Amino acid sequence: MRLPKAKSAILPIALSFLLFALIFVQCIFVTQGRAYAQEAPYSELITDYFSFNAPTRIAAGDGMVAVFDKGNIVLFGGEGRKVFSAGVTKCNELCVSEKGIFLLAGVSEEEESETVIKCFDLTGAERTLSFSTESVTDIALSGNTLFTLSPLLGLKAYSLTDGSETDAFVPGKQYLGYMDVCGEDMVFLSWLKGIFRKQGDSVVSINNGEEEIGSDFAVCGEDLFYVKEGNICRYGKGVFLQKDGAQTADATFSYATDFAVANGRVYVLDAAASAVKIYLEDKTFEKMIGSYGKEMGRLYYPTSLSVKGDLIAVADGRRVSVFSKEAPRALLGRSISDPTNVVFAGNKVYLADDGGLYEYGADLSLVQDYSFAEGCRFVAAGSDGRVFAASGKNVYRKGANEEYFSPFIMADKTVDGLNVGMGGKILYLLAGTTLTAYSQEGERIGSLERPERVKSFAVDYCGNVFFLAGKKVLRYARTPEGYSSPETFDLPAEYDEFTDLVLDGEGRVYLLADHNVIVYQKAAFNVCVDSDFTDEVPNAFPLFVCEVTAERTIAYAAPDNFEDIVVISKGQKLLCYASVWNAGDEYLRVETEKGTRYIPKGDAMIFSEGEAPFAKARCVLSGVGSNLVGVDLYAEPSKLAVQKGRDPLYKALGEDAILTVESVVAVDESGRDVWGFYRVSYQGVNAYVLKEDVMSADDEPDPMPPVYRAKVSSSALGKTVPIYKEPSRSGEVVARLTDGSKIYLLEKCDKNKEFIMVLYGEEVCYVLSENIKEGGLSGGQILAIVLTVVAAVGSVLTILIMRANKKHKRYRKE
Repeated sequence: MRLPKAKSAILPIALSFLLFALIFVQCIFVTQGRAYAQEAPYSELITDYFSFNAPTRIAAGDGMVAVFDKGNIVLFGGEGRKVFSAGVTKCNELCVSEKGIFLLAGVSEEEESETVIKCFDLTGAERTLSFSTESVTDIALSGNTLFTLSPLLGLKAYSLTDGSETDAFVPGKQYLGYMDVCGEDMVFLSWLKGIFRKQGDSVVSINNGEEEIGSDFAVCGEDLFYVKEGNICRYGKGVFLQKDGAQTADATFSYATDFAVANGRVYVLDAAASAVKIYLEDKTFEKMIGSYGKEMGRLYYPTSLSVKGDLIAVADGRRVSVFSKEAPRALLGRSISDPTNVVFAGNKVYLADDGGLYEYGADLSLVQDYSFAEGCRFVAAGSDGRVFAASGKNVYRKGANEEYFSPFIMADKTVDGLNVGMGGKILYLLAGTTLTAYSQEGERIGSLERPERVKSFAVDYCGNVFFLAGKKVLRYARTPEGYSSPETFDLPAEYDEFTDLVLDGEGRVYLLADHNVIVYQKAAFNVCVDSDFTDEVPNAFPLFVCEVTAERTIAYAAPDNFEDIVVISKGQKLLCYASVWNAGDEYLRVETEKGTRYIPKGDAMIFSEGEAPFAKARCVLSGVGSNLVGVDLYAEPSKLAVQKGRDPLYKALGEDAILTVESVVAVDESGRDVWGFYRVSYQGVNAYVLKEDVMSADDEPDPMPPVYRAKVSSSALGKTVPIYKEPSRSGEVVARLTDGSKIYLLEKCDKNKEFIMVLYGEEVCYVLSENIKEGGLSGGQILAIVLTVVAAVGSVLTILIMRANKKHKRYRKE
């Protein structure tokens, strides 16, 4: 996100901020690291705006355009724009094709200097091809061949594959000056007024003496174009494009310093406008690249951007433009005045503009606007569709299916920065001099003092923090102890100002630079993404159980992923799959309601296996009404698997099934079972069974009381159902079950009774009859569905009312 410039009337303090990253549980400190500068190749989002500095040469070919601009090469085409250093300060000739970019430098009429031919591939990486360059005056490309022209060496041809010489011609100095190529046997040579064409081994004159041709000419098919008195002429056919000294429109040019012909177009480099003007073969103006612009497709002082998939939204002083593979589109329904933040949330776009928050639908039309007591300058969207809006000291939250914002967090000071990490699971809030991180539940999980002088920040999937500071990006790598010293990446010097930084899900880094969006690939800044984490740790057997002993611990999606987390409280017991090491730290791979996670081993106590109480066991059948229910064996001793009804390894074994009992899965120091599972073997297969479902094979089964299967139903969405040790509301609560969890009743559910006797583990416990549901959906499930339907209907009615009001206002106006 970007930290917008403060209005001088409101905040007469520094215009930029430096955000540092956070530590969730550990103490924050900077570890040993390194700082260095790195120049990474980048591309630009294609728009009609580009800010040239001092363009002097242009070349076109194979659907691309290259411009030499004050020591840099600007390449248009392919996936975007790329800008990279040419390594020289002047350029005498420039060529481009799918084979690469070739530049002739070092020759000057004012001074003698060594001739250099530089070669680059289309990514900007320099190639090492060796050509004879003594006194070379011009170069040209055709297919896989580079032609050079020199009064000493004549006309030579070189392979672009390895730089080897493939042909040579020495026609004499009177032919040597400048050239262009169209096909292997069509090399035009110019010397002052003369024009010569190479056909096979011979060179013939084609000049009728009536037209003077200088150094600026280009060949396209059978046509030869050249510059005369500032106009673009076609040999034998007169003026093709005429200059307009008044510079009255984009379609005109006033001073052509160079031009190129390719792809059925003429590309004119207009020095007066610092722009490239593009014309079709029929002289129709197509578009211009460069200079200030307000039309669709240009960026007028952009302030904020957001990226989702192949969509890029850019907010500037006039509009929010949404770029995709199709033509750019703008948000509709209102004018933009002072945008500070724009984000994607699902298929919607949220824009913070001039203190208001505006929601736009999938068609980019205005759906709804939201008002806050102290205005809204910052907005962020989580991975689950939640939207966060900052107003004064308060942060408000709206769920994906909710219609309105509700209070979420109150900071100590005015919020002046808001963001979520790439994982979308953590909310980063900047208020005053403190950066604080919050979980999705609003729990404060870390904070630190804010450094100075940063304009924007972003966090990748591993928790690494990227700061945009001046013309540098600082990357702070996340470690278990805190953060390493920053790696420093220098940004291109040709841009005057960088104002925003955003990461996308593929790890690309997007930067607002002047009027442009430039894009770096994932490797340029070592960005971590979701796909970098692969959970290939094999499950240990037998599995084991641990208990969290720290006041709270962080369960990570991967050992070095500090962005996708779950907070687990002290005393919670977890099923463990393995113990793993990562970067010198040991973690336990555990099961949570959010999936497999990793917790620091030092935050937990591991229970040992207990001795089996008997060698053989038989299944204890239960009754549901008049039916008998068999016993399930599981591949893992997972309580979540039992609660959520996952498919067992063996299903509904009868009382004649005899199991070999290997051990009690987990016991405490006194030998007491703490988990409720046995590790068993059945037909040679290792498995796990609930302790309550088996008994010693030597014992006779007790007469089986009737057992009735039911579900618990909470009184409100998100609440749990208490299980009491005694039939008293003030009695000890032995457990709490989530809405919809299965439970066994030891008596029929009588709603006239306050409590119903249930079987929980091996204990007889009690549940309020109002919390029992014998069939169908639970109350919480029904409420969730009702709320979803109500929200959907409310949204539709709101849209219909707004449209009706709009239509009514239009009629009144008429």
